[in-house]
Amino acid sequence: KKKKELKSEIEYNQKVLESIGISPGDSLLFLNGIIIHEDDVNIFSLLNHLKSEARLLNGLQELDIPPVYYEDILSLKVHPTHTKYTLNMRSQTIMFLNDIEKDPVYAKWPNSVNEFLRPTMFGSLRQIRKNAFNLVFALDPLSIVGVNLLEYVQLFLYHRSPLRIGVLLVPSGCGENSDDTDGMSEKVSSIFNYLVTNRTPLAALQWILSLFEEPDDHMIVGSHFNISWTEIVHNLDDTFEIDEDDLNDIVTESSNQIEATKKSCEFFLLRGF
Repeated sequence: KKKKELKSEIEYNQKVLESIGISPGDSLLFLNGIIIHEDDVNIFSLLNHLKSEARLLNGLQELDIPPVYYEDILSLKVHPTHTKYTLNMRSQTIMFLNDIEKDPVYAKWPNSVNEFLRPTMFGSLRQIRKNAFNLVFALDPLSIVGVNLLEYVQLFLYHRSPLRIGVLLVPSGCGENSDDTDGMSEKVSSIFNYLVTNRTPLAALQWILSLFEEPDDHMIVGSHFNISWTEIVHNLDDTFEIDEDDLNDIVTESSNQIEATKKSCEFFLLRGF
């Protein structure tokens, strides 16, 4: 009977060890269920592990947990398998201002993925005609921080950085705590959407930055720019010959641009920002 129990115990241990990649003949050290690899076995690492376990046991003792439960608690797998959090930013609400694979300005770049294997300067990205690297800015178009970020976007595009740049405009009225009392931030976002669709992304970017080229003191209120509707109308009329009637159609509640702005807000909130 004892031989059968011993055989069953050995078979069980072999299955457990094989599940963690331990083959027959290999050796492994466990400390309270923690795997310590042979390469890491030294007096200092063992001492650190023992101190860590001692702190955990002291914490359980301070919580007045009976010692009979210590073994069960220590054997719990409380650490997640995946420690990195991946944020899915794939959405039609993000407006990409460039396309490295199609835009003529990147035509001379090599388009083979083998270029990734070639050495490059430390810390720099390889110039390959692929949308491999994406950078998305989520910002309020009337906030000071948002305008500063748009200036960085302009620099990235001007210097032809090997990045596909995306912009997600989030009006200050997005969410429950609305600072967009007059809806101006939402209107600017909707006009930007319209220009990206009907003109060019770069034209939309240059337009929104032109509103703040020479800001006066009265334009800054707290952390936001205070710009009037009249200024926007005159600016668009001079730049794109869009009159006020057409502009009102763009920012009406039922327009496609307003709907796109609301979807951007929903996407932003659902991502937990």
